[in-house]
Amino acid sequence: MKSAEQQRHGETKQLLALRDLHLRAAEKSWQRAREQAEEHQRIVDARLAEVAALTQRSSDLMHWLSGPGAAELPAMNARWQALRAVLDDQLERAESTLADEQDDLAQSRRLEAQQRAAWLRAKAAVDAAEQLCAAAKKAL
Repeated sequence: MKSAEQQRHGETKQLLALRDLHLRAAEKSWQRAREQAEEHQRIVDARLAEVAALTQRSSDLMHWLSGPGAAELPAMNARWQALRAVLDDQLERAESTLADEQDDLAQSRRLEAQQRAAWLRAKAAVDAAEQLCAAAKKAL
């Protein structure tokens, strides 16, 4: 028959094993959330680059039309207006998409923070269970 100390030690070992499983699951969830946040960051960075490029193209066009291209403006006015409208439309869509993607990034960062907090709680629970297990073993 097991003594009370042996039974307690067995129970604390079992508790430690369960908490360790929970810790590993929390770590995997945190890793997935971190990877998702990193992917959202890459998407936002790419969209920011697209917006910057479209803004630069529009600015270059306006600069050209107000300088070297001014002489061609009367003959090509409809073409330049159409090009400007296309650039403006592309920029507007890119900025709208960017806003949505920034919202997604913020949400994924919040989820990452929540998952990290869950991992920290699970780590603290494992540490406490290790201490209980060590104390129970010492009592043997």
